[in-house]
Amino acid sequence: FFQRGCLLHDQLLELLCVYAKYRPDVGYIQGMSFVAGHLLLYIEDVYMAFVVLANLLNMPLFSALFQPKGCRHAYTDHYELHQKLLEAQLPQISEHFRNEGVAGDMYLLEWLITLFCRRLRLDTAGRLWDMYFTHGEIFV
Repeated sequence: FFQRGCLLHDQLLELLCVYAKYRPDVGYIQGMSFVAGHLLLYIEDVYMAFVVLANLLNMPLFSALFQPKGCRHAYTDHYELHQKLLEAQLPQISEHFRNEGVAGDMYLLEWLITLFCRRLRLDTAGRLWDMYFTHGEIFV
């Protein structure tokens, strides 16, 4: 998607530019292209992909992630919830991360902003998206 001449590059550029004009308060956020690109794999029509992207990015999770600096309390809440769930559900991994000095802010922001598209295979990310759209933000 990200190189000129690649499949869907022009559609991706158009989608991201239109979104940035639609929400100038948000503009373009690094990582947004992974979400938009993933949408274009499933939705050929750029207008429909824009509608889905706009609705997706207006959900509370993304609204919290795209807050201006200094207004990150909702984002901090996501980190704290992640840490509590990690400690409760996967205590050995939580302890290992703590021993190795791995904090949630080292990976969680990228995972959430890209809805895991940057780190997961397309089919795995697609399955995760199915669960996200079916069950809502509680799934993430």
